[in-house]
Amino acid sequence: MSLVIVTGASRGIGRIVALRLAERGHTVACMSRTAAELDSLHAENPRCLPVVVDVTDLPAVRRLVDELQAEHGPCAILVNNAGYGLRSAVEDIDLDAWRAEFELNLFAATHLAQCVLPAMREARDGVIVQVSSVAGRVAVPLSGAYCATKFALKATSDAMRVEVAPFGIRVVQIEPGPVRTAFAAVAADHSADTLGSEDSPYAPMYREFSANLSKLHSQAWQPETVADRILAAIDKGSARVSAYGLLLKASVQISHFWPTLHDRLVGQRMGVDKLR
Repeated sequence: MSLVIVTGASRGIGRIVALRLAERGHTVACMSRTAAELDSLHAENPRCLPVVVDVTDLPAVRRLVDELQAEHGPCAILVNNAGYGLRSAVEDIDLDAWRAEFELNLFAATHLAQCVLPAMREARDGVIVQVSSVAGRVAVPLSGAYCATKFALKATSDAMRVEVAPFGIRVVQIEPGPVRTAFAAVAADHSADTLGSEDSPYAPMYREFSANLSKLHSQAWQPETVADRILAAIDKGSARVSAYGLLLKASVQISHFWPTLHDRLVGQRMGVDKLR
């Protein structure tokens, strides 16, 4: 069967997608920085090949992709799943932290697409799956940097989808809402100093946000459900697939058509009134 590359494959959505594609008979190159988790993935299904790499190390990624395609043939499916969140008011975000988030969430994904596209064009076949977020459709307070990366990924994907279509290549965007993975915990770790700051003028909002995290988690989807959407999108040729419930769908629509109403509703939920 074909070569598949999945980033962020050591856990959560990426791990489930990698296993399900391996069950279909594909050779799945599973990229992550975490060797132990990739080894356990390989033990679960030997078709999952552990590829320990930081995907923001562009020369290393280019070399590994070339080696994988030389050995296993052209990449048929790329799943750009790696990414992380950052919680902070825009005023408090360190710009180096903002750049680092763009390096992983946007530039690494774009670079991987550039690595596999020549072989896909030659084969006149291929699928690039961009795991974006509802945060690429509507921005919310304390997630400005993360939302910016996902809006940028959406724009990049929309442009690329039209560009590569004449070569038989499809670009699929998956837009999950909250998912029961380690994403929220990782985002909290990256943002711990900011969210715990009492010196910030946004401290009341940080406290409100932290207090409501458990409620947000209770509304999250199971990663298996999102993985089902990804596999279905690959099979059906969908261009963009949402993976969130009716409340978030309503929020997206309100943000587009009644932005001031959306600001008021989100502000109430995030404790904006406590800043006045």
